[in-house]
Amino acid sequence: MSKIRGDPKQIALAHPTRAAMYSILCAKEEMATVELEKEIKVTRYHLYHHLKQLQEAGLVENHRDQGRAKFWKVTEKIDCLLYTSDAADEGLGVD
Repeated sequence: MSKIRGDPKQIALAHPTRAAMYSILCAKEEMATVELEKEIKVTRYHLYHHLKQLQEAGLVENHRDQGRAKFWKVTEKIDCLLYTSDAADEGLGVD
């Protein structure tokens, strides 16, 4: 099976869960992992999997650890409206 080639940012945002996470993070200055987990309603394992994909694409970063909490923020804003409407259609908790 061959790999999909293209813009890594667009590929990362093609998944509805990652698009929803990115849209939520675009709307906030920063967000703790626990807060994001409650908003997206996925397991912690899946949340970290998707955050890793967004981080590797250069879209988000874990910019500080405080105790056991990790805080995430968007490093590069791409037109969030495009992804917000797609994510909302999927019913992934995006307002």
